[in-house]
Amino acid sequence: NGVLFASRGCPNQCDFCTLSVMYKNRLRKRPVDEVAAEYASFQGKIIIFWDDNIAADPAYAKALFRAITPYRKWWSSQASVQAGQDDEFLELAVRSGCKQLFLGLESVSQASMDEVHKRFNRVEEYARIIRRIHAHGIAVQAGIVFGFDSDTPAIFRQTIDFLEQNGVQNATFNILTPFPGTRLFQRLEAEGRILTTD
Repeated sequence: NGVLFASRGCPNQCDFCTLSVMYKNRLRKRPVDEVAAEYASFQGKIIIFWDDNIAADPAYAKALFRAITPYRKWWSSQASVQAGQDDEFLELAVRSGCKQLFLGLESVSQASMDEVHKRFNRVEEYARIIRRIHAHGIAVQAGIVFGFDSDTPAIFRQTIDFLEQNGVQNATFNILTPFPGTRLFQRLEAEGRILTTD
């Protein structure tokens, strides 16, 4: 088994995300043949690509998937929801051994996504995207965040109902955290809402 990076960073600019701060909205990619050679070097059959968003550059991802297909290993990674809108991406991913994608759904509330400028996450499209990923035999792990300003107590039940209704295999739940340097931190600090920086 093994863990490796093919790329780091993400071109998106979500208000709460530290990646846009660390990598200045840039995507750094290793040469495909170099990644494929490292992938092949692992003795085990299960690999984790620890990339921030393996779907950030679809052309690069597809070239990578083609390069690792001959090694017949299983892999998982995290991706933006755009991965589920590209059938060629999904076909090449599953052919190369993809068994699970971690998707940053973040919230089942569109108001919450708009609030933090993650508008490319269209909640109305989530169910269709999950169905398309499942149709290719790939499991979905959902990344969920609670604590957006527009969240109400009902968001917990709504989220669980959505995940169960759409057969999401597992989920990770997080509390919205205003990390220093992010636009979320800047906004909350300007509003006098940062109570501690511990």
